[in-house]
Amino acid sequence: MDFNFADLLERVANNIPDREALVCGDRRASYRQLDEDSSRFAAHLLSCGISKGDHVGIYGYNSIEWVTAMLGCYKIGAAPININFRYVDEELIYIARDADLTALVFDVEFSANVNRIRQHLPLITHFVSIDWADEGESFPEVEGSVCFYDACRDAQDQPLPPRSGDDHYILYTGGTTGMP
Repeated sequence: MDFNFADLLERVANNIPDREALVCGDRRASYRQLDEDSSRFAAHLLSCGISKGDHVGIYGYNSIEWVTAMLGCYKIGAAPININFRYVDEELIYIARDADLTALVFDVEFSANVNRIRQHLPLITHFVSIDWADEGESFPEVEGSVCFYDACRDAQDQPLPPRSGDDHYILYTGGTTGMP
């Protein structure tokens, strides 16, 4: 039997929906929440032309949204690709190009970085910002980006594509002795 992480999440959510799945600071998410939110994010990606086999960069701090985006990718067979928040422009450009990213999910704090390198990333057609900024904090807008929370809230239910046991997860490491 083939399965992937999205299948595992859905099975757990069906069996223990109200149990805590994630804790991040003072925020918590149950398995049901995580499953529902990742399904909505998956539907959003599909509605924006991101599909099975596409590569989606996730550039941010550890958060419930980071995991939700990753699982949303798994639900449609897209490959989530971690991007270390410590990377400098040259490393960010390298990963985006090397990984053939078609979409980028990023913490709003990194908006200036995204704006600076965007011209070097012609394959990326969709940007999603995770706007967790505290009241009074301000970050530059990334033109054409969609707010993560709006994307999840406004996504229309739609059938998700079939999954397989060979859907990809691509992991970049390193950068201390050369490019990741």
